[in-house]
Amino acid sequence: GATTTIEALKMGVPVVTLWGKHFVDRVGATLVTQAGFQELAAGSFDEYENIAVSLANDRNKIKFYHDKIRLSVLSSPLFDSKSYARNMEAAFQDIWTSFVT
Repeated sequence: GATTTIEALKMGVPVVTLWGKHFVDRVGATLVTQAGFQELAAGSFDEYENIAVSLANDRNKIKFYHDKIRLSVLSSPLFDSKSYARNMEAAFQDIWTSFVT
């Protein structure tokens, strides 16, 4: 669901997610958290249901998310390619240095 989640967020669609136990189970929650909407990431099935039902019953909240999510996602660390490239370069340099020395 990582691709589907990020594409939905880029289109301004709120995505309710659930923190799981394994990496693959946590990607959606990580994406909404990095976009600045950690309140959409539930810690339990009950919380997931409560968030989803609350959102479904509140048109103003849906509009709020629709208006804010797209801009927040595009300006979040998820789309900061320059920082990502610098961090990758630094990681590669560290790896290279550890093998050379």
